[in-house]
Amino acid sequence: MRRRRLLALLGAGVAGCAGRSPPRGEISNRETTAAPNGSRADRPSDGASADSGAAGDDDTERVDTAESGGANRADVDPGYAYPLPDVLDAFPSVGVRSVVDPESLVDADESWPVGPRDPGEGVVVDTATDLVVALRSARPGDVVRLPADLTLDLTGYEGLGVPPGVTLASGGPVEPDGSSLAGEPGESDGSGEPSESGGSGGAGARIVVEDDPAPLFRLDDGSRLTGLRVEGPRTSFGPYSWRREGTGVAVVGDGVEVDRCVLRGWGHAGVEIGRDGPVSGAHVHGCDLVDNLMTDLGYGAALFHGEALFQHNYLDDNRHGVACSGYADAGYEARYNVFGPRTVLQSVDMHSGDESGRRGGSQAGRYLDVHHNVFRATRRVTTGEPQTAVFVRGRPVEGARVVDNWFAHEASPTGVGAPGDAFYFSVPDLRAADVAVDGNRFGGRRPPNALTTPA
Repeated sequence: MRRRRLLALLGAGVAGCAGRSPPRGEISNRETTAAPNGSRADRPSDGASADSGAAGDDDTERVDTAESGGANRADVDPGYAYPLPDVLDAFPSVGVRSVVDPESLVDADESWPVGPRDPGEGVVVDTATDLVVALRSARPGDVVRLPADLTLDLTGYEGLGVPPGVTLASGGPVEPDGSSLAGEPGESDGSGEPSESGGSGGAGARIVVEDDPAPLFRLDDGSRLTGLRVEGPRTSFGPYSWRREGTGVAVVGDGVEVDRCVLRGWGHAGVEIGRDGPVSGAHVHGCDLVDNLMTDLGYGAALFHGEALFQHNYLDDNRHGVACSGYADAGYEARYNVFGPRTVLQSVDMHSGDESGRRGGSQAGRYLDVHHNVFRATRRVTTGEPQTAVFVRGRPVEGARVVDNWFAHEASPTGVGAPGDAFYFSVPDLRAADVAVDGNRFGGRRPPNALTTPA
């Protein structure tokens, strides 16, 4: 019997560690709230030991080990800077500059929320105080908008709620040539910072913090976050600490839409979904989910409970691009995304439930559907070792599909695959586990753009 569980995929902590503050793991009852004035609620005191027993006990099972103690990303690739025009320019249908018509994103028989390119002007605010007031007074159907050229420092704020049916917006409608009110496509000085006009295409106002709120925003039923840059302080790979477990956006309600946003620099996740319980209809599309990485955590998107759709996103330089707890009520579809050339571990991940929490079950989630994506990373950015792109750590309850994708890996895996292959399933046999693997392409200098564009 293990003395304690794996350091949780999506929580980074183990209940009951001596001298350690309550973790944010699934087995913790800690909830993130906003203080009455919208500023930082109480957090664990600095007197608690941040990392005692967290990552080095001999009797602790570790699923992911090689990313710790490896070379710093800057040592591996000192020329890296976001954005990457050579990647993004080749795929006009992905990321914040996506020119895809929102109405084409979902089929008639699908119920994922899709709002108009331009949600309307609404109430325009340009200070933290005014933002808090506007969100608290907003009602369903209201729009709270930040000017596209605004940089707003929200250091000290946590758990800012976007109420049911409310849209928090910035940027502007993207034109067919990829331009927007926020600036020309890919406009950057090469430093990874936004231009004065607001940055990359559809993303507008830049929200920054110097601390690690958990989360900064909470999105309730039917709410929407569109056209913003939400940036944390953790854009470089570093060691784990619960003090660095920041999250940009938490989806806590049904029918939530996150689109045309840059979510960057978060120690835990750019967007987390269903931490407090199952949610349905979470739709993340047309976003840049980048530079979210540290030892043991760091995800573009992390799904705890419920179902989600990720499409037309650009995901790069994360520990995992999309991660999932593996609980029996958690399933997701990833389609028409581009996963960039930099990753700490697998780009698409599905844990088994018992790795993420006590009595989580041996299944690897409810379902997984990965199709029409581009996977460019073949090696770990921290160590240079070969890296699998899609790793599923068991059998999903309703099965899995990995079909019609392009992998930079040169060869197709044999059977269930193996570590370092394009995909790897921890099951004895694909057919017995109800896993479909078909129509994937491997190798070649550049994948076809048509792969990420719906027919």
